[in-house]
Amino acid sequence: MSGRRRLGWLGGLSALAVMALSQPTEAAGSWVAEVQGVRVTMAEREVRSAPLVAPTAVPGDATLAEVSWRYRLPPGEAVRAWLCQGEACTALSGERGTTRAFSGGRVHEPLHFRFALMPGHKRMIQVQGLQLIANYH
Repeated sequence: MSGRRRLGWLGGLSALAVMALSQPTEAAGSWVAEVQGVRVTMAEREVRSAPLVAPTAVPGDATLAEVSWRYRLPPGEAVRAWLCQGEACTALSGERGTTRAFSGGRVHEPLHFRFALMPGHKRMIQVQGLQLIANYH
């Protein structure tokens, strides 16, 4: 191998090493959780879902970046809905969406949904398909 060719190869290897060292070492990923649906019976009292928890394989020091949610309602029905971590909640705009409201929050602190009937609505509504996808870094 010629000297010029060897230096090009070594230079390329050195550049790769510098790039690798300058990249953040945080692991990024996502996890998905699903819980059983809930029966919403009152406008004055919120009902909570079961907790949505990160798998134990997710690094303990990871923080939330973005959370996407999904749930299903019977056709033509509407509820008031929130996604919460502890007592910190964000109102949900519909049956699916994405929020950064929990950005920086601890990934292993469980999240949960809260639902209530719309004011004046008297008939019970079954909310199903509760799912979230949490992206973390």
